[in-house]
Amino acid sequence: MEAQKSLFLPVTQVVRTHIQKQTLGRLHQIEMSASFPNPTAAWMHDPAQGGVVYGSASYTIEYLDYLLAPK
Repeated sequence: MEAQKSLFLPVTQVVRTHIQKQTLGRLHQIEMSASFPNPTAAWMHDPAQGGVVYGSASYTIEYLDYLLAPK
């Protein structure tokens, strides 16, 4: 278990509320990106071992899951 601080930022709740209430209309597409330093661990560069998805993508996926969760 790791704390995802981005889930607890006040702006996250504001964005989630706008998505749920469709303040700006119906959501059709989301584009997210994250930036991390280039890892030195060899497995992070090996798709057969999960690559960067295994090591870093969980942060973006978790955040998106929270934003789009039903009320």
